[in-house]
Amino acid sequence: MTWQKEMAAYIKSQYNGQIHLLTASYAGSKAINDDIFEDPNIDVMTSNWYDFSGNPNGALHWIKSVKNNRDYTDDNNNIKPIISSETDPYKSGTGAMFCNYNFLELKRTMWQGLFSGWAGALSWDFEKDVNSYLIFRQMNDFMTQFKLGENQWVPGSFKYTNGYWDHEDNYEGDMVKDRTDLIYLRSLGENFAIGLITNKTYNIQSTSSCMNINLPTTLGSVDTDSEGLKLSGMDASNYHVNYFPTNDVFSLIHTSNNIGPQVNIEHVFPAYPIEGEQFVLFMARKKNADWKWVQYDEPYWTKGDPNRGSTVVNSEPHELSEESDEYLNLSIEQTNGEKSLNFLVFPIPARHEIVIETTQLVEGLKIEFTNMDGRLIKTEDMKSQQKTFSLDSFESGTYMVNFIIKNTKVGQKKFIKM
Repeated sequence: MTWQKEMAAYIKSQYNGQIHLLTASYAGSKAINDDIFEDPNIDVMTSNWYDFSGNPNGALHWIKSVKNNRDYTDDNNNIKPIISSETDPYKSGTGAMFCNYNFLELKRTMWQGLFSGWAGALSWDFEKDVNSYLIFRQMNDFMTQFKLGENQWVPGSFKYTNGYWDHEDNYEGDMVKDRTDLIYLRSLGENFAIGLITNKTYNIQSTSSCMNINLPTTLGSVDTDSEGLKLSGMDASNYHVNYFPTNDVFSLIHTSNNIGPQVNIEHVFPAYPIEGEQFVLFMARKKNADWKWVQYDEPYWTKGDPNRGSTVVNSEPHELSEESDEYLNLSIEQTNGEKSLNFLVFPIPARHEIVIETTQLVEGLKIEFTNMDGRLIKTEDMKSQQKTFSLDSFESGTYMVNFIIKNTKVGQKKFIKM
């Protein structure tokens, strides 16, 4: 390690105060007496995907690698950000290296790495598929809602005590099950959690003839609640959890409510999920905790460029009443004279029916359903603050629900009929 320390000192001395990050090129198992990453001239720790891991799959890899890199640093106060190199599915022990096309496992890797606690990940495979760049946009759309740099967050398998990150084996056990797993970040104070749940049965082997040695071989419907997935280390309070597809990160699928400190994750993965629901995002908040404390007034990517990213009707957080269960970022707010209306549409996607709620009943409110070509499918009056609409006559596809008051459209929401 001596030559790396000497080189680090030399490089630092030549940069004249310019901002940069320096890490050591270090592959293979680390020994506790290898202290290169504790050198003051090294800014970032680096580990290959397969270091320490024993080839676990999915979320377990990220949990173990963060834990072991943390354990490697003898001085807990000297823990540095970690970057994963060679973060490729064919390196992970999944057997995807024998496949001609492994984008499914690459997608799983990208999304899980986002909530792992790693500072970054490098991959040879990312650039091989143009679809990976779309995932980067979706990841950006979701994560830039949150002020991660202004609030302290820790990986879900850790607790933060007296300035230390401590791995908890029982937390890990609540995150990794036989057919599902989750990976998430928890805010200090336990008010919020954001992360990803995956259906491990939906993988490169179960969906093709491709070899995969560490994931379930049979595709099937999975209930995360029955599997026992939980958010651990939360407060002993009521939590509201909202679930979203990865390909449309602002479209609510459904919600659940549970009591901490172990908050049940309640989502049923269908055996044949639609695009975006092989892996599902979630946001959890403690009752009476307001997302505005950890969210930007508007998604960062909309600043100066309202056409960039996904379509968001209104993303500005607002005050919650004490008993409010509403999801902050999905609601459509419009003004009718002096009245502020709030519309909620669920579930998305829907099968046989869809429910529409309004914060107040307005005379003359009509609901229009149109297809994506603008053709009117049906119109119904909204004579109560909540109404269920049958979708049995709708073919599978994407539709718009429009809110009409006195022949004026005051809002709309896209939904999927399965």
